[in-house]
Amino acid sequence: IGIRLARQKMKTEMIDSYTYEEAPVAVKCWIRQRSRWYKGHLQTYLVHMRHPRRLFKDLGAKQFLKFQLTFGAGIFIPIINPILWILAAASILMPLSFGWLTPSYIQSIGIFNLIVGNISYLSIYVIACVKLKKNRLTPYALLMPLYWALLSIASWRGLIQLIRNPFYWD
Repeated sequence: IGIRLARQKMKTEMIDSYTYEEAPVAVKCWIRQRSRWYKGHLQTYLVHMRHPRRLFKDLGAKQFLKFQLTFGAGIFIPIINPILWILAAASILMPLSFGWLTPSYIQSIGIFNLIVGNISYLSIYVIACVKLKKNRLTPYALLMPLYWALLSIASWRGLIQLIRNPFYWD
């Protein structure tokens, strides 16, 4: 709805409210929920990107770029993340077989980015726990890579469902 309103030159704002919805407690239910969300986000993105020039004209350059970097990246990253991890692991663990995937001069930059990037993200979550005085949540913040893996599983499931059965919703 927000993109449709933006295309009509209208603005949206956040309101301070609570929804009181229940979070799934079982991993299987959580994956089904996130798959459904991902499928909806992907479908929304594809509908708006059906005519990218028209979207660019409707939103303007700045808003179009923001749409790509937030909404588009949020769709692309969980799908590509496990592929990048597998390729990185394969090229590091078996350089003779998979070294051609990453030129040697880029491999050290890639490993640095992988390590520093993930530590940076984890640090943000840990610092948030400390600043909010919720130290008991710090161990959960350190489990974020597991969350990212589960999110990728849910995203792949949503993508496959959109391709195979676009009108079915878990």
